[in-house]
Amino acid sequence: MKSKFKIFGIALAMCLVVIMLTVGVYSLRNVDMTIGGNITYTADGIVATVSQGVLGGSSSDVSGKMQSFSIAKNTSLDDTATQRATWQGLVLAFDENGTEVTIKFTIKNDHNTKDLSVSITVNAGSDVENATIQVQKDGGALANSVSDTLSHGATGNYTISFKVTDVDFDAHINSFAIAVALTQA
Repeated sequence: MKSKFKIFGIALAMCLVVIMLTVGVYSLRNVDMTIGGNITYTADGIVATVSQGVLGGSSSDVSGKMQSFSIAKNTSLDDTATQRATWQGLVLAFDENGTEVTIKFTIKNDHNTKDLSVSITVNAGSDVENATIQVQKDGGALANSVSDTLSHGATGNYTISFKVTDVDFDAHINSFAIAVALTQA
């Protein structure tokens, strides 16, 4: 009788080991933690500078990406096409811990007398899983859009935030589109 319980105990212990190994292997699986998309700028009759974007929370290589550009008096947005193109086709990644990924940049109103309206609208796209994307101004509340007026000579600090909702599962935002519209106020 003791040997039956001993065999049953060993079988039960083996089952527990198999279950533990299965859970362990599942937790070590290669997770999808990608971020991809575009930031586009439109402008009408403005004089302004957009700083280089600074990436935080990700080891993604953004060399040559998110370059600064200025729109001076008597120039057009077309004159900055090369620099603005570096804000397109961004490929970023969350780390394995799901650390928040940020892109920080500033917009400065370089006009001597007129105000600048800034409107930033976030569209996460249709291919989003277990993640959010929002924007904020000067450390304020995160939102899906920000509208701001910069007086002449003023600078606004903006942060785009990508967050994983639950770090135990895959997370991706594969086709975000962020529109930044700059107009004379």
